[in-house]
Amino acid sequence: MITSDVPLFPLSNLVMPGGLTPLRIFETRYHDMVRDCMRNGTGFVIALLAEGRETDRDNRPHDVGTYSEIIDFESLEHGYLGIICRGQQRVRIHAPRQTRAGLWVGDTEIYGDEPNGAVPESYEHLADLAMQLVTELGSPFDIDVPEPHNARWVSSRLTELLPIPADAKQQLLELWDPIARLHQIACFVQQMIRADRPR
Repeated sequence: MITSDVPLFPLSNLVMPGGLTPLRIFETRYHDMVRDCMRNGTGFVIALLAEGRETDRDNRPHDVGTYSEIIDFESLEHGYLGIICRGQQRVRIHAPRQTRAGLWVGDTEIYGDEPNGAVPESYEHLADLAMQLVTELGSPFDIDVPEPHNARWVSSRLTELLPIPADAKQQLLELWDPIARLHQIACFVQQMIRADRPR
């Protein structure tokens, strides 16, 4: 099923289904988007940037992102708006286009869910790392009950929070198997460890 004219928010980081992300809104096009979403009880798609920077008018999103809903908001200084979004489900974006106001919209369809499964023993260190990151970051990342034994939860949180290159994050988002995602994340973690070792 295709949903038409869904607002798109290209960002330099992504959110996975079940994940939380705080955003600071200051551009008019996104103020208007948030207002319309809250008025209509709808969400928008957070998509990793394929081209450009967040504030560029001619940036472009990847064609798979995460439909997200606003769960909290607050007014900030200088007319900024703070919102917290929760990722709901992955979607494929068709026919992305910009409105006159510069807001990206697209037609979306559900990309597909992935299975729940236990974290294999060989990746338990990744579950510990996910718990450590969520605890250290605090609010809003720690407001949900963690699921350190769930491969989907662990792989999703690490995809969001680790300093993995953007193109690799997009590939991790698009994977169908959380165990395969854990395997790739383990490789990135090993690379980070080697890079930090004194020579």
